Amino acid sequence: MRLEQHSTDKIKLNPLFPFSKLKSVQRFFIHVLNFNILNHAFILEHVNHCYHLHNLERGPQGDGVLAGVVSAGDAGVVAANGGGAAVDSVLRPNNHGEDVEEMKKKMESLEEKLKETEEKLKEKDEDFESLQDSYQALLVKERNNNDQLEDARKKLINVLKDRRTNMRAYTGVKLMGDFNLKPIFAAAKKKYPPAEVELKAMEFSSVLEEKLRDPNWYPFKVITFGEDSKRVINDEDESLVIIKSEWGDEVYNSVVKALTELNEYNSSGRYPVPELWNFKEGKKATLGEGVDFMERLCKTNKRKRN
Repeated sequence: MRLEQHSTDKIKLNPLFPFSKLKSVQRFFIHVLNFNILNHAFILEHVNHCYHLHNLERGPQGDGVLAGVVSAGDAGVVAANGGGAAVDSVLRPNNHGEDVEEMKKKMESLEEKLKETEEKLKEKDEDFESLQDSYQALLVKERNNNDQLEDARKKLINVLKDRRTNMRAYTGVKLMGDFNLKPIFAAAKKKYPPAEVELKAMEFSSVLEEKLRDPNWYPFKVITFGEDSKRVINDEDESLVIIKSEWGDEVYNSVVKALTELNEYNSSGRYPVPELWNFKEGKKATLGEGVDFMERLCKTNKRKRN
């Protein structure tokens, strides 16, 4: 069974492996086999019964016991058809004793094969149960490992979040959902006199922060591609239209980025959350990348002390 390591440091196993379906199919086959055994047993019993009746008809002298029950009204028919020989041909089948015995042997052989197959299926059932137990144990182990990885990740983030990020550092902590103030100040310089720039920029930043935290503001829409769907920004949202028209594209893009990150990392809380980040590639960093960064940082600090 293959375990895959993803960029999120989590091991993935499919918890919906259809063990129950496999066992249901197996039980179905066992049921069919049991039915076949019973069906063949019934046929064999019926054949034996017919053969027994046939022997009774013939009687110990071979004169057809049932010949005596022919009514007087049938006498003419009997006479016209050759007497007693005709009665034998009408009232009893030909002697197929050897064929019946051969059929009995074939039935018994088939029954043995079916029983062997049933035993093999029962063994497979036990194998399936053992495999299911092993799989469940792997799922538990996977959850424990992922919990440990997540705990280590949180501890690493707590160590790095108060450290000022060096622009040359590839790994650090980023606040997901936090918007950049620089575009707001740049736009304020174009909109207001120099004496009002800082005040207006801070006022609008406060309005934006409150808006971003509002759970009732959800400017997203769902688009569908065949069987796939994706949640994207609704650029026709009234508040976003106002931001873009009054403050420009850079402020709009900053707000859209913050909204997208909040929706991905903390859609219920709607406040920025720290994340281990690969600044070089612009994506979530793996735990291994964070550990490598801490190791380099420790070596750097050690050299400085020496």
